[in-house]
Amino acid sequence: MRVTRHALEIRVANINGRLGRTPDKHSFLTLNYNSNYGGYNLCSNKGSTIVQHRTPAKEMLNYLDGLLVGIDIKEGGYN
Repeated sequence: MRVTRHALEIRVANINGRLGRTPDKHSFLTLNYNSNYGGYNLCSNKGSTIVQHRTPAKEMLNYLDGLLVGIDIKEGGYN
């Protein structure tokens, strides 16, 4: 399966929406990409706080999916 930036951005938007985060808050998550440094970086606080260090696209996809499953479990979605 090929992982695109769009697929990752959809998951980040879903996580922000589920946690009630808006772009004006410091806890808003953003995705940063740089091929020279190894891939995708998950940041908050307008890029100054790194949540997940640079990883390849597939690894970032798995990380974001894990965050979504964790949110589901916290909300009681797997009872």
